[in-house]
Amino acid sequence: MLRCRRSVDQAFPEPRRSVQAHGGRRAASDGLSGDDVGLALELGYRHIDTAQSYGTERGVGKAIAASGIPRNELYVTSKLSNDNHGPDDVRRSFDQTLKNLGLEQLDLFLIHWPVPTLYGGDYISTWKAMTELVKGGRLRTAGVSNFQPEHLDRIVAATGVGPAVNQIEVHPYFNNDAARGASIRHGAAVEAHSPLGHGQGQLLDDAVLRRLAAARDKTRARIVLR
Repeated sequence: MLRCRRSVDQAFPEPRRSVQAHGGRRAASDGLSGDDVGLALELGYRHIDTAQSYGTERGVGKAIAASGIPRNELYVTSKLSNDNHGPDDVRRSFDQTLKNLGLEQLDLFLIHWPVPTLYGGDYISTWKAMTELVKGGRLRTAGVSNFQPEHLDRIVAATGVGPAVNQIEVHPYFNNDAARGASIRHGAAVEAHSPLGHGQGQLLDDAVLRRLAAARDKTRARIVLR
């Protein structure tokens, strides 16, 4: 995902699969090449969201380096892979993430999934290791992704530290009210992934959205995102 200074209508008249607009501010980097990310940066996107499991960190890093955009104008997010939940693996893989991205500091690092069926159900030590990265100075903000109320309640009760962000699926076909409510209760900002829905455009083909977009002379994506 990439934060954009331009509106979604200015960047793309309708969302394109190669660079999918999210919230008028972000475009998914999952599966994109460095050239695609570089194009998005040229269009004005400034928030890049990648992940260890996407396999795109190196491409994102090359695009950032080639862009010539000052570091303080970019906001870069990555996510911890399910394979790296052990505290030592958190630290080791974070080092590798910084190396892949060519950065000295990451703006936001998320636990991609709580995976309660792995590691004996221990994602508490994973969260503690994430918060220690912030204390070390090379990570500005720690958060989570796909955490449900019970996962949020548990990490906050065990550590006294809540995540700054919970990135969860939210769109008109799935409000995800329970996770949204728990995030807000714990002071975590809700960041939507898949805000245009899953299913390769089914949401954007919705008849209600078509009518609303036509009546307001807006794209269907803009109706959803605004």
